[in-house]
Amino acid sequence: MDSNVHELALGSQHANVPRTPVTRLRVTITNGAATLEGPRRAVSADGRRMLVLDGEILNARELGVELHAQAPDADILLAAFLAWGPACFPRLIGSFACAVLDSSAGRLTLARDHFGVKSLFHAHHGETLAFGSTIGVLLPGLPTRAVDPQALRDFLVDGLTDHSRHTLFAGIRAVPPGHYVTLDLARPEVPEPTAFWLPTLTDEVGLSFPMAAARCRELFDESVRRSQVGRAGATLSGGTDTSAIVMMLRHHLGPAAEIHTFSYIGEDGAVSEEPWIDIINQAAGAVPHKLRFHPDEWTADFEDLVELQGEPFGTIAVSAQHRLYRAAAAAGENVLLGGGGADELLGGHLSARLASLLRRGSWIAAGRLARRGPRVWPTLARAAAMALPERLSTIAAGVSQRRRRPWTNWAWLRDRGAAPAPPWWIGDSGPRMLRGLLWRAVRRALPAVLRYEDRNAGTAGMSARFPFLTPALAEFVLSLPEAYLIADDGRGKAVLRAALRGLVPDAVLDRRDKIGFSVPIQAWTQRLPAVADLLDAAQQIPAVDPRGVAPLLAAIRTGRPLPLRESFVVWRLVGLAAWARRFNVTFA
Repeated sequence: MDSNVHELALGSQHANVPRTPVTRLRVTITNGAATLEGPRRAVSADGRRMLVLDGEILNARELGVELHAQAPDADILLAAFLAWGPACFPRLIGSFACAVLDSSAGRLTLARDHFGVKSLFHAHHGETLAFGSTIGVLLPGLPTRAVDPQALRDFLVDGLTDHSRHTLFAGIRAVPPGHYVTLDLARPEVPEPTAFWLPTLTDEVGLSFPMAAARCRELFDESVRRSQVGRAGATLSGGTDTSAIVMMLRHHLGPAAEIHTFSYIGEDGAVSEEPWIDIINQAAGAVPHKLRFHPDEWTADFEDLVELQGEPFGTIAVSAQHRLYRAAAAAGENVLLGGGGADELLGGHLSARLASLLRRGSWIAAGRLARRGPRVWPTLARAAAMALPERLSTIAAGVSQRRRRPWTNWAWLRDRGAAPAPPWWIGDSGPRMLRGLLWRAVRRALPAVLRYEDRNAGTAGMSARFPFLTPALAEFVLSLPEAYLIADDGRGKAVLRAALRGLVPDAVLDRRDKIGFSVPIQAWTQRLPAVADLLDAAQQIPAVDPRGVAPLLAAIRTGRPLPLRESFVVWRLVGLAAWARRFNVTFA
């Protein structure tokens, strides 16, 4: 082993890092009076306006110059709100859940950042309306912990959380990312949230591919520069996105600066990215820290993680990431830059690009592109289904869904009004299906991923920052021709790869495989006794059909290996059962 590599494992000095209490935003309104709590606070000179902030504003310095003020970011945000009102929110860069109280006007405004790194929930209990940036701060006052059937259906069937105003708790609702609400304290009712940021998907930039790549590089460069204020390390998976962050950090910090990277190394049958991680660490001259995650660590962390996250999760990756942040804190880091959002904004949904071509009648081009990708006929079949009129596509998807999810008690969900979700590609009837799908991924899938990472960072006393998630970069990517995202040779993230030439080693940019944060979900179903116990408990949840779970439980108890798809189902059910038990959830 290279003596410069820091191996992180259970039993090392990193395993017992003391946990930092996570202070979160909480606002309560009772009898027309509001109480604001939060980790960051600012008060106006006249004392009549107060702001609390959970998060950080990364462009506070630029805003301060415009406002002729030099102050911490919470004070700058309050000054911006006093100057521009809610029009300040689109101008912010960073992660935030914030509340601004104007006591003289009797108004309260709350907002959540563009992408949903920070959460923002609300609940009524008795005479009190409460807001909080975690579910946990709202639970003590909740009169009942009944499940929300719609949110339960979305998680059980599709593995989704954080994608709508519903939470798994019937009495708690969410403010969507990129929205704000303004309340009259005399009538504390939550109005329909107002969007302050929605990219336009119909416009298309008139740039050549080289010009688009140059602009992409410029925007990414600016974002990394802003994100690495103070000491900052980076997560490194070996893929294009995190490799780009590490190499751009080296570009900004110069050859002498010490850069620390933190990587999870898959074992127990998981595919390892270690060779690619080593290439980037060597190219950047970084100090590598490598985490190998073991089953007993999952057992030690799992119950606390269920409470920390507030809603169920169905992957070991959350636990491994939790350990990674604790290791980074032990190494002295207080900020980690991560690649979150790059897949959602620039991902290679080949079927969607093919569907766009089919809708435009470009059959020959679609067939030629399909041959460039893996599994030609299944990919084309999926593209054809996506290109159907929405009604037919929804019907076909519903039939397939019922057949492929036998663990679901459909009658129980239907009787409680849980509506089937439309297929993930529905929402754009025009010819640019890929761009529409990427935007829906940002709104539908990304907030849960960001919530996992934000909570894991916070409990380690750290900040997670995401250089790919700035409004300017997102708007730019979502205005590109689809051929700039998935090239005619079938390669995804084409414009990003071109933008990074000369910065990231060609060996990484030219990869056609993608592994990412690969955790041993198949191997561990057999190695952890708690899995069988929790899967057995899942059968007692009325929305779960025991007939669909029984074969999974029998396989685990007899040691028979499960296919990858069924292993994902097991962990989803395990996560649901653990969450229901931890929070004493009731199922009416």
